Amino acid sequence: MYLLWKEELTSRFGIGACFSTCPKYAHRHSSSDGAFMICKVLTKKIEVVDVNYNLDVPTNCENDTSLSKTGKVYVKYDDNTFYPEFIVYYR
Repeated sequence: MYLLWKEELTSRFGIGACFSTCPKYAHRHSSSDGAFMICKVLTKKIEVVDVNYNLDVPTNCENDTSLSKTGKVYVKYDDNTFYPEFIVYYR
C-alpha cells in the first residue's frame, strides 16, 4: 500500500502522515468513509503542537513525531516509521 502523505499540502498539526487513536475523530476528518487502516506507528521523541498548517517537520530536530494538544492526532514526517497492519471496512 502506498500512502500519498508527501503530496498533502496542508494538515492541522503538520504536513505528514496523520494517525489518530480515536476512530470517531479519524472518521470525521477523513476524505472518504467506510474504511480505516490500523497501523503500527513508531515514535521516539514527541513534540506536542497546536494547530499549525505550515509545520513541515517538528521544530526540534531531535523529535520524530508531532502530537496534537488533545492527544488525538499523531503526525509522522518520514517513511518506514509506520506500518499498515489491517484495513477495516464499515457501514
